[in-house]
Amino acid sequence: MPLRGYTVSNPINILTEDQIERIHCATLEILETTGVVIQHKKALEVLEGAGCKIDHKKQLVRFPSYLVEECLRRCPSSFTIKARESKCDLRFGGRTLYFMPWGGMDMVDLNTGARILTTTQDETEAVIVIDALDEIHTHYGAYFNYQGVPPMMSMPVKTAIGLKNSSKVQSGVCGFDWEIWQIKMAQATNQELIGALTGSPPLTWGEAVIEAVFRYTKVKFPIFPTSGQAWGGSSPATIAGSLALNNAELMSVLVLTQVLNPGNRFVAADYSQPLGMRTGQALLGAVENALAGMAFAQMWRHYRIPVSLAANSSDSKVPDYQCASEKAINTVTQCLAGPNLFLSAGAVYDELTWSPVVLVMDAEIYGMVARVFNGIEVTDETLAVDLIEEVGPIPGHYLDKAHTRKWWKKEQFIPVLADRLSHAEWVKAGSKNIVDRAKERVQQILSTHKPTPLPKDQEKAIDEILEEATAYYRQKGML
Repeated sequence: MPLRGYTVSNPINILTEDQIERIHCATLEILETTGVVIQHKKALEVLEGAGCKIDHKKQLVRFPSYLVEECLRRCPSSFTIKARESKCDLRFGGRTLYFMPWGGMDMVDLNTGARILTTTQDETEAVIVIDALDEIHTHYGAYFNYQGVPPMMSMPVKTAIGLKNSSKVQSGVCGFDWEIWQIKMAQATNQELIGALTGSPPLTWGEAVIEAVFRYTKVKFPIFPTSGQAWGGSSPATIAGSLALNNAELMSVLVLTQVLNPGNRFVAADYSQPLGMRTGQALLGAVENALAGMAFAQMWRHYRIPVSLAANSSDSKVPDYQCASEKAINTVTQCLAGPNLFLSAGAVYDELTWSPVVLVMDAEIYGMVARVFNGIEVTDETLAVDLIEEVGPIPGHYLDKAHTRKWWKKEQFIPVLADRLSHAEWVKAGSKNIVDRAKERVQQILSTHKPTPLPKDQEKAIDEILEEATAYYRQKGML
C-alpha cells in the first residue's frame, strides 16, 4: 500500500466559477496568440506535427486551444509513484496531501543567520532525519553545495546520498544533463523519480530543461514543472495575471509531455511570489503567496490534475517569530485549498539556507494542520448529552469520567516540541526554547533511526554511475 498522506476532505475555494472560466480563457488566449518560446529543435518539430504554429526563427510556439484542452484530458487525475520500498509509494491525486521539504544551498547558523558551507556528511544526516519523520512523505535532499564536491557533481551526489539513505520517493532536477545520472540511479535501485523542471519566465523554456522532458518521458517518469515567477518582474504585478501566465507556461510543457507520451503522469507546480518593489527582493513570506497558492490549487483541481504548492520559506534569516508566523500562515491556508503536495519544510530563507532543526519544527506544524484536516466528529457519543446531564452544574466535573479518558487524546494534538508546561515547570526543566528542543530531537533521530540500507549491488551501481558522471563532465571540460 502507498505511504499514507493526509486527506483534505473539503478544500477551500477562493475563486468563483466565473473567475475560473475567465482565468482559463485568458490562459488559452496567451497560448494561442502570444505563444511560448521553446528552445529545442526536436520539440518544435514534435509540436508542429501535433498542430501547433511554429516560428522556427524565434523558436516560438502557438498552441491551438483544442490541442491544449485535449492534452488536459489526457493527463491522469491520479497515479502512483514507485519508491524503493513499496510502503513508501505515493498515490497522487484526489484529496490526498503529501508534505515535502524545501532545499537550501547552505546550512543556516540558527543564531546569526549566517550561511555555512555544508559537507556530504551534513547531507547524509539531513536525509536520515527526513527519512525518520512520518510527517514528511517525499524529498529531494536538503543542500545544494558541498565542500570538496565540484559544482557540476553536486546534484548527482545529492541524489546518490538521498537514494542510499532514504526509502522515500525522491525528486530529480534538470540542467547540465544531471537527469541522465539521476534516472540511471533510480533505475538501478528499482524506483522512480519525480522529474522536476524549472522554467524561465516569462513564457520561455530552455533547451536543457526541454531535453529533460524528453528523457523523463522516455522512461515514463512523472513530470513536475514549475515556472518561478516574480510578480511585477517576470510576470504581471496582479495575482490574476500572474496566475494566467503561470498556467500558460505549465500547460505548454503539459502539451509537449502528452504529445510525446499520452497519459504521462504530470504534477502542476507553483513557485511564485510578489517582487518587493522597494527592495528588488522576492517576498518569500508574503501573505499574498497564500492567496495565489489557493487559487492555483483550485484551478488545477478544476482540471483534475495533481497539483503542488511551494510555500518556500520566510523573509527572516533565522528561525524566529517572523519565520514561524510567515511559514505557518502560508502552510495552513494553502493546504486547506487541497493541493496534493506541499513544499516548505526545513527552509529558512528560501533556497539559500536550510536546517534539519527547522525541518523537525515544520513537521510539528504539519501535524497541527493535519489535526485541522481531521475536523470535528459529531455523534451521539461526542455530543455527550447524557454525560452532561449526569455531571450537571458546579460542583460537577469531567476529570474522572471514562469519556474523558477515552476522548482527550483523540481530540487533542499532542506536540513533541511545543512547550505546554507551567512557567515554574519550564524553568525547572532548563528554560529551553523550541529551537533547543528541536536540536535535541535531531540528535535523538540521528542516534536511533537506521534507514533501510540499499542492497550492496545497488549501492555499488550508484557509485559506478557517479564515476561515469565524473568522467563525462571531465571530458566536457566542466570539472
